[in-house]
Amino acid sequence: MSFSHIGQLILAIVICFGAGVIGVMTTDSVGDFYDGLSKPDLAPPKAVFGPVWTVLYVLLGIVLYRLWQKRSEYQFVRIALGTFIFQLVLNALWTPIFFSTKDAGLALLVIAIMDLLVLGLMGLMWNRDKISVVLLLPYLAWIGFATWLNYKILMLNSVDGASVEKFTFLF
Repeated sequence: MSFSHIGQLILAIVICFGAGVIGVMTTDSVGDFYDGLSKPDLAPPKAVFGPVWTVLYVLLGIVLYRLWQKRSEYQFVRIALGTFIFQLVLNALWTPIFFSTKDAGLALLVIAIMDLLVLGLMGLMWNRDKISVVLLLPYLAWIGFATWLNYKILMLNSVDGASVEKFTFLF
């Protein structure tokens, strides 16, 4: 791998980490809010999220880098890159929607769209880059789990009267 390619890989990873940084920087009191929610038994402790997202953003960065390397396949890359960027923007938006606006209903809609976009991206890439499809599997598994967790938190906190302002967007 040439120095230029290493730089492109690092840039792709930094872009993906940027989604997480934007999400966290636009959110206030994540810990206090999350601690105060009723959560299902399978909810991971807060300490798990940082390491998991670190690995996932690296994997997403590698996928983004691999997409850039296929830029000669203009039509494919245009659609796949657009799908990738759209889901990454939604990824950055989910955290402030859930934690700052405390709107778990809207957050659930956002993450469900992310799930569909990642599945679509994997479908687009299936015949061109199976390595990227495999690299996306842990991300899909995690956001799928996060979708379930978002739904359960919405249900638990909408029903039991916890102090959550807007947990009824979809219901």
